[in-house]
Amino acid sequence: MPGTLVPPWWTQAEPQQSAVILASFCWGFTMALAVFCCTKAFSQTNRAWRRSHHLGTYIIMVWLLATANIVVAPLLSGLRQLIPSSFWYLFFMLCLWTIEVQCLTQIMVNRISLLLYKPAEIRRLKISVAVIIAIINVTVFIVWIPARLQISTLWIRANAVWDRIEKCLFLLVDLALNVKFMWLIKSQLIAQGLTQYKRVYRFNLLMVGVSISLDVAIIALMSLPEDCVYIQVHALAYMVKLYIEMNLAELMGKVIKKSNRNRNECVAMDGWHPDQGRRAGEERMTAALVGQPGKADLHSNAEEEEKDIGTVGASLDEEETWEAYSRSEPNK
Repeated sequence: MPGTLVPPWWTQAEPQQSAVILASFCWGFTMALAVFCCTKAFSQTNRAWRRSHHLGTYIIMVWLLATANIVVAPLLSGLRQLIPSSFWYLFFMLCLWTIEVQCLTQIMVNRISLLLYKPAEIRRLKISVAVIIAIINVTVFIVWIPARLQISTLWIRANAVWDRIEKCLFLLVDLALNVKFMWLIKSQLIAQGLTQYKRVYRFNLLMVGVSISLDVAIIALMSLPEDCVYIQVHALAYMVKLYIEMNLAELMGKVIKKSNRNRNECVAMDGWHPDQGRRAGEERMTAALVGQPGKADLHSNAEEEEKDIGTVGASLDEEETWEAYSRSEPNK
């Protein structure tokens, strides 16, 4: 029986057995990775809550993205053949997809905001990315639903073109955000002698390759006769991207913890730090992560940094670093 707004001529495409098997493997990998993502998300949430009894925007976005992906994955695999197509089914799927895209891009923006020192610049970046993604989301609602309902061949052809353009736009946004983050790491931290952040730079460089490869694979799979493989790989790709972001957040916390421990040992032994530029850079990074705008000022003088180095650095352990990252409010 046709669902809401489904025309009488609508037909259900029967995928080939090989495509169904491949899509099932992708669904299995998605669910297995979801276990690791939820485990890590629970650990990060537990640490943030234990320290401050507060869940920041980062934690909320992680859970929204993970939940949306877990719900979408089975709806795109086996249950897709059991649930009759209708306007409300397609609308619900697009709402979940919108949550995935918006949360993923804002998690990336949150990571970049830790390295920006002007609140106005952070707000512009967050709003700009959100507006760009929202415009793309709206256009997909307009084109994709009529095409899936098979309203006319015109909508189907338009969706075949726009779907690829939209995926390319997301690829460019993903690449631009990651390139900006790597440029900030290299220009504001590594260039000042903070060589420990090379780990973050190299890890992010490797993960950019993985992320972009997944986007390219999604676009390539759209050319297959059956769309079940492309749709399921899409869910897998977003779960992989989430896992990458969570691991990158933890790596940043570990690097900053080690950086502050080494700096405090040097201060305790000698009473001064041998590399003034390095200390200034670490102080700014620490201030950004713990949400103290006064210490994140690029133009703060050496005397103020000397005074604060013991109090800020000595009190910053791994959990406090993670709490600051999860609060996602470094410059307020």
